[in-house]
Amino acid sequence: MARAAATRKVFKIALAADAVDLATGVLQSTPTVTTSVALATVLQNDPVLAPFFDRPLEKNGLTVEGIAVRGDNLYAALRGPVLDGGQAVIARVPLATVFDGAPGAATLYRLALDADTQGDPRGIRDIASAGEEFLLIAGPENDPPKKHAVTLGDYAIYAWNEGAAVKRLDLPPYGKKTKPEALVVLGQDEATAQALLLFDGPKEGQPTPVDIPLK
Repeated sequence: MARAAATRKVFKIALAADAVDLATGVLQSTPTVTTSVALATVLQNDPVLAPFFDRPLEKNGLTVEGIAVRGDNLYAALRGPVLDGGQAVIARVPLATVFDGAPGAATLYRLALDADTQGDPRGIRDIASAGEEFLLIAGPENDPPKKHAVTLGDYAIYAWNEGAAVKRLDLPPYGKKTKPEALVVLGQDEATAQALLLFDGPKEGQPTPVDIPLK
């Protein structure tokens, strides 16, 4: 339990505009770091999510695998639970509730992200802001059996903006057991977002460029 509690912290890191030497990447001043455990409390108090709190991922337990911020809200993307046989969850929580102690609750969004090639429902592996939308990595809530290699259709990228999620790209296999786990948006135009995929397993995350159609 103590180990689980230690993983529930959220950090806000504030940097001055001139804090980073753009030529070397070296910090020129110490950032301000604010730590909070309020997000876990909000999720635990939500009547829909409460039954899944402190349950292992393998048993459809509550697992946050991505966080994004827009405006005054934090968006927590859940790998689990997957609800009602196939609905992934994003929880929107006011930043003031997470970091300033203001009262607030989670607003839940249920997303149909289809299933992987084994027929297993997909949760969310990461969330990243891209203009007026978010981009999500959808992947199986539980990793497939060892004998099953990652194939086209196991993982996909969806666009979402508090409505229905829209599939933008089925991800090809990047290795037999190489699982997409993180998405970093580098830039975009009207038609395409340029991003890096990072993976669980390969050395240094195997950052891999990917172009994501936005229309």
